[in-house]
Amino acid sequence: MQEKKERDITIVGCGFAAVALGISLKKAGLNNFTILERSNEIGGVWRENTYPGAACDVPSRLYSFSFEQDYPWSLRYAPQKEIFEYLKHCIDKYSLTPHIRLGVNVTKASYDDESAKWSVVTKSGEEIALIYSFQQWVCSTTRQFLTSQVKNLLRAHNFIQRDGTITLI
Repeated sequence: MQEKKERDITIVGCGFAAVALGISLKKAGLNNFTILERSNEIGGVWRENTYPGAACDVPSRLYSFSFEQDYPWSLRYAPQKEIFEYLKHCIDKYSLTPHIRLGVNVTKASYDDESAKWSVVTKSGEEIALIYSFQQWVCSTTRQFLTSQVKNLLRAHNFIQRDGTITLI
């Protein structure tokens, strides 16, 4: 196993929810966080859904972050590509890139009762420990991308196994 890295907060997935959380953390002065994305690109659902006619079903301004409303939307109901570009714009404007790690597949999240701390393990064997028991978070923002085998596993174990481990993939 590789050297253990420490973070206050680890966010799994890099779609809208992760970007909003990352920006909020930075605004609150919390900078010891990382966003792990298994794909080689950010974007979540707006990266995955590229079918013809993919677009927002609510007015673009309402779909925008409340703190980032002055975006030059071309249409009232923005197409997929433009929403994807908006997300990249927010990542750049709020300097999230140093916090994002692409191509990192989280395979396990474990909670240790003795230390009252979480850690996550990636497919490459890297372990990321969360530092403060009162501040530590493992946030998953990838609910809609869970595979059926993971959903079945989570259901079978009431979301957490007896040893405190959640196996994600």
